[in-house]
Amino acid sequence: MSSDSSFQFGPPPDASSPENSSQDDRNLAVLCHVLGFFSWILGPVIIWILLKDKSPFIDFHGKQAINFQITLTIAAMISVVLVCVYIGLLLMLAVVVVEIVYIVIASLKAQQGEYYVIPVAIQFLR
Repeated sequence: MSSDSSFQFGPPPDASSPENSSQDDRNLAVLCHVLGFFSWILGPVIIWILLKDKSPFIDFHGKQAINFQITLTIAAMISVVLVCVYIGLLLMLAVVVVEIVYIVIASLKAQQGEYYVIPVAIQFLR
């Protein structure tokens, strides 16, 4: 099976090691993820647009946070539709739990200076 680099969802090939990302970059990457919980997609988009050119680390985590929030929005809309057949409430609860779990994991990885791809997020921005 051939490997096509356009389908890789991991960190950029020239990803710096954790020692190379500054503490400010790490904190802003964490903020991208955490603001997604409190401001839906608005917080991560603002940070990403303003700082994506400053740091590849912030660019990467900003995209991950935005992709995750878009994915959660799609799942929430499906849940609302499925409320009619009573499975939507369970799905909505699952969406909230997944959101909390992956925001915590992504925030911890960002704080450690690691590039982390949220596995359930559809990669709209690459």
